[in-house]
Amino acid sequence: MTNKRRYLTVFSAEVLALMGFHTRGRHHHAKPPGNGQ
Repeated sequence: MTNKRRYLTVFSAEVLALMGFHTRGRHHHAKPPGNGQ
């Protein structure tokens, strides 16, 4: 179970980083692959 929790933590950190990156430099990518809302 610890492995799953560790994976979730890393995943959350990556998602947050990606979100922050997109919010900060969304002009870097013309079409973000994770924004289809």
